[in-house]
Order: sequence, then structure tokens, then C-alpha cells
Amino acid sequence: MIESSQAPTLSVIVCTHNRARDARECVEALLASAGVEQLELIVVDNASEAHESALLAQGVAGLPVRLVSEPVPGLSHARNRGLRLARAAWVAYLDDDALPFPDWVLRALALVTRPDPSLAVIGGAVYPRWPEHAVADHVEPAHLGNRWRDLLSLIELEHYPDDSNVPQVVGCNLLVRRSALEEIGGFSAELGRTPERLLGGEEIDMVRKICARGRRVTFDAGLRVHHKIHAERLSPAWVRRRAEAEGELLWKCAGSPRLALKVLLSIPYLALASGLRTLPAGSPRDYDHHVRLWNNLGFVKSAMAAMVRPVRQSELASRVMP
Repeated sequence: MIESSQAPTLSVIVCTHNRARDARECVEALLASAGVEQLELIVVDNASEAHESALLAQGVAGLPVRLVSEPVPGLSHARNRGLRLARAAWVAYLDDDALPFPDWVLRALALVTRPDPSLAVIGGAVYPRWPEHAVADHVEPAHLGNRWRDLLSLIELEHYPDDSNVPQVVGCNLLVRRSALEEIGGFSAELGRTPERLLGGEEIDMVRKICARGRRVTFDAGLRVHHKIHAERLSPAWVRRRAEAEGELLWKCAGSPRLALKVLLSIPYLALASGLRTLPAGSPRDYDHHVRLWNNLGFVKSAMAAMVRPVRQSELASRVMP
């Protein structure tokens, strides 16, 4: 690892919550890679339970890793804590359940040392590592549609050819120029996952803000990780919560009464399409109908809550007025 007196080429930040074993496996994969001596490794323990924190501390003891605690729950808080500690010009974010490919470190170092001051964000490919054991209502991975795979933060080139000006990136495998991230104040604490909610969107918000400042975002297919897919994420119960959270996010980012009406009108069609087959048996298209339905329901519920709230506040004000 890099000596403390020397500036590292890349600071790798692994944020973890109650996944001590996963976090250690991620760190060990990095430490086994060529080029690791140019890295600074930071593990952020985000409000884990006491036994998980103890297990994490024990797991990384003696390893060239800086372990810090972020007591405020939320992935954005943890990522920003790591950012404040990072010393390299570029930071990398890996999920605790991500496993970098053997060439990930060398690929990342080559990318961040390119002489391109306009480049600020580099996203990489994310491939699944499916669970060995199933849960109740388990859906076979071969039956998952693209919308469900999106919610698993997978970016597989055979599923997602992307020729857009701003390519898709996910925080599971992400490189960011530190100064660009600091300029926008880091990741939004209003977005990002917490133990209580599956709301995401902090990466999208970060990319939008950085692009607005004239910086570039790119995707590199050779920067690859495996993402452990935990068994509960292949259940309808999980994907429904996750899809509804994405609908809530869409309302927060681009909501309008007109769009809410359009989404509302689509719900009967999606409900009919989803009802043609019951989970867990179905095709990728069938499952995507369910995901779209739950996503739209989340959007409409958020829209209705936002519209009702001012009315309730007005009623309350009228009751307390003299």
C-alpha cells in the first residue's frame, strides 16, 4: 500500500452497513490485485449493529485499510465521509457486496491517470453473482427482465448497449474526480439508501450536477465488478419495494401534475397486463410489467402525497387562525 507520506493515485472507498463479511471479501480482492500499492483503501462503517461493527473491525485488523465510522445512517452520508478523508485526486466507490475483477485496479489506475481535465466521472460494468440458495417466491435469474435487472444495479453490455451522451453509471462501480465531487458538495443526503428506505438516485443527481458544470462522464467496459445478488432481491416483495422507491424518486426529480395524470392513466393497463400471469412463474416481459406497475404506483402515491400536503397544511392553518 501507499506510504502515508505519499499521495495515493486513487482512493478506494467501500461503504458498508451490516455486511462485515462482504466488505472484507471486497477488500481482500483489492489487496490481491496488481497495482494495489498505489491505492488508499478506506472502509466506512455506516451505522452497523454492534456485532457487525466488531466483526468488521476484526476482519480488517492488520490489513492496510483505514476503517472509520459514520454514525448517521444513509449511504450518501457514508460516501461523503469517505470523500472527506480521501487524499487522491480521484476516488473510487465500490459497494461492500461488489467483487472487483482481478484487473480492476490496473484498469482504474490507467483511467484516472489519463491527461483529460474535462473528465470527471467514469462508470464501469457490473455483472451478477447469483445466490446459491433461494428464498420464498424466488424468481429464476433467467426470467428477470431488464427493468428488474436495472433495480439490481447491473450493467451488462449484452443487456444494455448505451450510446447516449451521458452513459448510465451506478455507485457499485464508480470513479469520480475528487475536486469535481467536492465542488457540488458531495452526494445529496436527501437521496440514497438508508436502513429504512430503498430510495436511490444519488448517483444520477451527482452526474447531473457535474455535467451542468461542463465536466464529462464516460463509461469503460473494461472496468468490471461482480455484484453479489442477495437472495431476497429475487423475491417479488423486495422488487416491489424497490420499484415503488424508484417511482418516488422519479416524482422528486421530474414530477409534474401532467406527468402524474399520464402515469395514473397507465396503471389500469399495467394492472391488467400484470394480472395475466401470477408471480413467480412468468417471462422477462411479464416481470417487467409488474415492475412498471409498482414503479408507477410509487410515482402516483408520491404525487398524491405532495398534492394533499398543502391542502392539509391550509386546513390546519384555518383552524388555528383567530
